[in-house]
Amino acid sequence: MRPSFLQKITGAFLQLLEAISFVMQNIIGWPLKAIRRSFTHTVDQATNPALDANNQRKKRSWANWFFLPFIETSRFLYRLIVSVISFPFRFIKHLLTHTKSEFLWCLPAMLALSLLVLVVARVFTQNQQIQGQYRGGLAKSMRAGDFERGKTYCQRLVTWGGETYESDRFNLAVCLLQTGEANTGLQILNELAPNDTAGYPAAHRFKALLLSDQLSRGKQPESLDQLIFHLTNSSDQNSQAIQAAYGTYYMLSKQPQRAINYLELAAKKNPLFYLEIADIYESTGDKTKRISALRNAESGLDALLQKDPANHEIRIQKAAALNKLGLREQAKQELERGRLLRRDSQINRALADFHVMIYDQTPNSEEKLALLQSALNYDINFLPIYQRLIAQFRDQSSASPEQRAKIELLLNESIADGKSTAIAHFAISNLKSLEGKKEDAIWHIERAFALDPQFGFVSNNLAFMLSNETDEGDLDRAYDLAVNTTKKFPENADFRHTLGSILIKKGQFDDALGQLEPLIDKFRAQKKRTIHEELSFIYQNLGKPELSQAHNQRAKNLAQSPQNKK
Repeated sequence: MRPSFLQKITGAFLQLLEAISFVMQNIIGWPLKAIRRSFTHTVDQATNPALDANNQRKKRSWANWFFLPFIETSRFLYRLIVSVISFPFRFIKHLLTHTKSEFLWCLPAMLALSLLVLVVARVFTQNQQIQGQYRGGLAKSMRAGDFERGKTYCQRLVTWGGETYESDRFNLAVCLLQTGEANTGLQILNELAPNDTAGYPAAHRFKALLLSDQLSRGKQPESLDQLIFHLTNSSDQNSQAIQAAYGTYYMLSKQPQRAINYLELAAKKNPLFYLEIADIYESTGDKTKRISALRNAESGLDALLQKDPANHEIRIQKAAALNKLGLREQAKQELERGRLLRRDSQINRALADFHVMIYDQTPNSEEKLALLQSALNYDINFLPIYQRLIAQFRDQSSASPEQRAKIELLLNESIADGKSTAIAHFAISNLKSLEGKKEDAIWHIERAFALDPQFGFVSNNLAFMLSNETDEGDLDRAYDLAVNTTKKFPENADFRHTLGSILIKKGQFDDALGQLEPLIDKFRAQKKRTIHEELSFIYQNLGKPELSQAHNQRAKNLAQSPQNKK
C-alpha cells in the first residue's frame, strides 16, 4: 500500500527531527567525548599488562584517584546536556509515531502543565506590572511634591513579597523627611549610607548635600569629616550640586583654592556660582580675580535672561552682581525692568531689599528715611524696613523730633491703609516703649499679637513687656508666650534670652541657667554684658559665689571697654 501524503510529510518531519537531534548531540557532545577519550586512553595506558607489575600498580592507583572522577563527570555532563537538548525533539517524535488514543491520554497532562506554566508566568508578569505602576505613581507624586502619597507607594514597594530594594528604601526615607517623620527617615538613610562604610551611593549623595547645606549655614561644624566621606562615596560626582558641596567642604577646611576649583566646575553649568567665587576672592584679598568672577557672573546670568526674561530669580542675582561691581544704578534699573515684565511679590521684595541695602550704606538721615519710605512702597510687609525705622527712631544723634514724628506718621498711615497692620503695630509698640509710654506700647503689641499670633518678634516682645509687670498673672502669661516662641524658633538667641530673663523673675534659676549660659557668645557689647550680669545673679542664688564673681567681673570689663560700648 502506497503511503499517503500525510504519512510522507510526517516521515519527512521525523527524519528532520532525527537529523537535528543527531547534529545537536554531536555539536554538544564532541568536546566532552574528546575529553573522555583522552582520559580513557590514559587509563588504558595505566592498566597496560605490558608494563611491569610495580609500575602498573602505581599507574592504576594514580589513574583511579585522579582521572576516573573526571571521566565519570564528563560522562554525566555529556548525557545530561544531550538529554536536555534532544528531549523536545524526542517528545514530538513520540507524539507523532504513536496512536491517537495514546496522544489523547497525554493531552490532559500536557494541558495542565501548560496551564501551570501560564499561571506562573502571569503571576510573575502581573507582579512586575504592579510594581511598575507603583514606581510610576511614586515618580509622579514626588515630581508634584505630594510626598504623603509618595510615602504610601514606597511603603508598598519595600514590603513587596518580603523583599526590599535600596532605591525604594531611599525614596521612602526622602518622603518621610518631607512629611515630618525625620527620625525614621534619617534612620533609613543611616542604614543605606553609614558614616564609616560605603553603602548606597544615592543615599550618600543625599546626606552629603544635607550636611553641606547645614554647614554652610553654620550648623553642625563637627560634621565636616562626615561631609567629605559622604561626598567621596556619593553618586553623580559631576553634578553641580556635588561640586558645590565639595566647594563648601574645602572652604570650611580653609583651602580656598581647592574650593574655587570645584566651584568653577559648577559655575560652568550655573553662573550663579561665580558669585560665591567672587566672595572667596574678596576674603583672600584678590580684587582683580574678584572683579573677573563678578563679570563672569553678570555675563552668564545675562545669557540666561535672554532665554527667559521673566525669570526674576536670575534677574535678582544679576542685579546683585552689578551692585557688587559698583554699578548700583544699573542694578536698580535691572530690577525695575523685571517689575515691568511681571509684577509679583518676589520682584517687589527684591526692590524693597535693594533700598534697605542702600539705606545701610547712606549716612544722611533724611535720605535714609526717604529710602525706607520707597522700600515700603514696594513691599509694605518687609520686616527689615520696620526694624530700621525703629533703629532710626532710637538713634538720638540722627533722629530729630520732626523725623520721629515722620516715622510715627508713616506707621500710622500704614495701619490706616489696612496694610501690614500687625508689623506696623509691632513697630509703633517699639516706638512707644522708647518714649517710655508703657501702656501704649503694650496696647499696640497686644493688637499686633491678636492680628498675627505666629509672628515670633511680636510674641517675644509681648512676653518681654509683660515680664516687667508686677502682676503675677502677667508673669505667668509672659512665661507661656516665651516658651511657645522658643519652641517655634529654637535657634533665635533673643527669644531664648527673653525666656531666661522671665525664668529668673519666677525664681527658676536652674532652668534660667540652662537658657542663658549657651548665649554668652551669641551676643556682643551691651547685650553680652546683660547676659553676664544675669548669670552672676543666678550663680549667687545657686550658692556659687566664685562663678558669680567671675561673671560680674566680665560684665564690668565689658562696661569699661570702649569697643564694647557700641
